[in-house]
Amino acid sequence: MKYSRLRPLIQIIFVALTALGLFTSPQIGWIIIFALLTGPIFCGWMCPFGALQDALVFLRRKLNLPTLKLRGHHQLKWLRYVLFIITLVNGSSLILQILSRDPRGNFQQFLQVKELTILNGIILTLFLLAALFSDRFFCKYLCIEGAKQSIISGGRLFKIQRNDACVNCNRCDGACPMGINITKKPVVHDAECIGCLACIDACPVQGAIQMKPAFSWKRLASSIVIIVLLVMPLVLDTIDASKTTAAADYSITQSVTPEVVITQEVVAAPEASTTESSESPVQIIETTPSVDESTKVNENAELTVTEPQVETEILEGSAKGYKGTITVQVQKTGDTIDSITVLSQREDRRWFNQAVSVIQEMLDGQTTDVDTVSGATYSSRGIINATKDALGLPPIN
Repeated sequence: MKYSRLRPLIQIIFVALTALGLFTSPQIGWIIIFALLTGPIFCGWMCPFGALQDALVFLRRKLNLPTLKLRGHHQLKWLRYVLFIITLVNGSSLILQILSRDPRGNFQQFLQVKELTILNGIILTLFLLAALFSDRFFCKYLCIEGAKQSIISGGRLFKIQRNDACVNCNRCDGACPMGINITKKPVVHDAECIGCLACIDACPVQGAIQMKPAFSWKRLASSIVIIVLLVMPLVLDTIDASKTTAAADYSITQSVTPEVVITQEVVAAPEASTTESSESPVQIIETTPSVDESTKVNENAELTVTEPQVETEILEGSAKGYKGTITVQVQKTGDTIDSITVLSQREDRRWFNQAVSVIQEMLDGQTTDVDTVSGATYSSRGIINATKDALGLPPIN
């Protein structure tokens, strides 16, 4: 069976798993394993947005539409690595706003029947139109996830290799969706190679192009150094996501004001005579307790402190965030929300640190009817809906 027939079947499976919420992206451990064996195979075989772009290439060929070759391709391909480095070292709100427009992530949300903003829908459509005329346009120039996986795969064990049986027909160059010139090198060391094996299927000479081991200690060492330097923040994100997020624990303690009952002393004036006793004036004396008195102000004044008995409840609720389920604990005294604590979540740390601001808003306003955080919409919505779930309120869409 040709790889061009097997790969679409696997892609369809992962598209279905993504639509069902059973697959988002590979965990960091799998990324490293794939990177050291075959490179960014996720991009070539498992990415739903990559599959959609491949489907558009198939449609273009069926409709005999023109293929656009961008001038400066070999310079533009570095753009995604620049974007990756920027996002790695800069977590500003502007960068997060830009990342929230990522068509790969938004297509995943679309598959899971989640709401897309008009702007995100327009951007997604524009990239799909670009992919219709240029193979994997987004993957080649702008995909940060692809850059992350490519940048650690320089020491991959298996690589595309061309032998002397090659007739230099250049069909492999035309078949490569990432624009790699395979005929100009005996071994493809390009980090952009996604292991799709389209070049092998396109070759008219069987065995002229193969994926074989091409081990190099030097390249392996460089990959390990890059993994340590660039992937450790991702490992920390995974560790943080498995723990309770302390930064999301905002508590407000409501103090109950004691109820103070002041009694009034009724003192009759001294009797002047027996005839005036029936008209004796009555003096009303109000006594106010001092701060230090707890039971009596004086012999004739009384202070009673009554603390209302209000039950404190500890509630739990869950809702879906961007990458998985978010679970929160809500402490509630009467009608007052005392605190909201995130117990578990799987969100990316840089997004989640933006999203947790809704917790303070809910506590300040004593309401769950707050706006989501622009740039971290799905994570903040998950926090809000988890809080609503704990309180028995309907979720927002």
